[in-house]
Amino acid sequence: MLRIIGLFYIFMCCSTFTPHKPIVRVNINNQKQFNNTKFITITPGGIAGFYSLGVCNFIKEHYDVSDYSFLGASAGAWNAMVCSYNGDTQSLVKSLFDNDIIDDTNSINELQYKLKHHILERYSIDDFDVERLHITICEVDQFSIKSKVINNFYNLETILDCCMVSSHIPYITSNKLIKVYDNKITFDGGFFSFPPKDKYHHIIISPNMYDPDMLGNMLMNMFKRNITKDSLYELFVQGYTDASLHKEDLDEVFLPENNYINIEDNEFDIIPW
Repeated sequence: MLRIIGLFYIFMCCSTFTPHKPIVRVNINNQKQFNNTKFITITPGGIAGFYSLGVCNFIKEHYDVSDYSFLGASAGAWNAMVCSYNGDTQSLVKSLFDNDIIDDTNSINELQYKLKHHILERYSIDDFDVERLHITICEVDQFSIKSKVINNFYNLETILDCCMVSSHIPYITSNKLIKVYDNKITFDGGFFSFPPKDKYHHIIISPNMYDPDMLGNMLMNMFKRNITKDSLYELFVQGYTDASLHKEDLDEVFLPENNYINIEDNEFDIIPW
């Protein structure tokens, strides 16, 4: 019963996100409530987060995102961390699939621990632009639960632990009822309405931004425990491919006005490697 409730919760969290539409820019320099920060925001999505990762990879390859910060919750938190990588994002993602860490994974909880171990072995906090990384969690504060954006990270393990508590749905994406972060009981960052309304979200990346069936397929795979390297790579490639097919929309979001790249004149590989 707990598993069914948890899967229903994932669906409800993710189904609130509408397909991508071109976003109207605002002059955030004149909007004090946005603190002059524009976000590439990445929603929850369970294992369909690998689809969002493909979209993120395409965006980082084809656009200058140095002026943007990254905000994510749950699976989106992991993707936001990858987006904040200072090096070639493609090489980081490639290392995940080249390695055997995803093989023989029976649960999202196990997958997260394997990802954490892999990243800690190969990278340090200096490899990530932590000032641009923001992760949403939900924490228990006395007798209420509130959403909170975390931006102060002391080391790489702190970032990874924050990604894990941001993905914490008891006995669904975790094998525990309670997880603690910064001395507070913490749950999945998508528990309340996400993304937060006090931020300027220049673009919102979600698993159903281009494919309305993605969430249903993800839930079915979770029921079947179909978490294999091939299935996750297929999600990644689909996200990358769909982003490439919607490049004209992305040009409207990331390129200066009247300075769009003609997609027919800008060749690129559909499969990233």
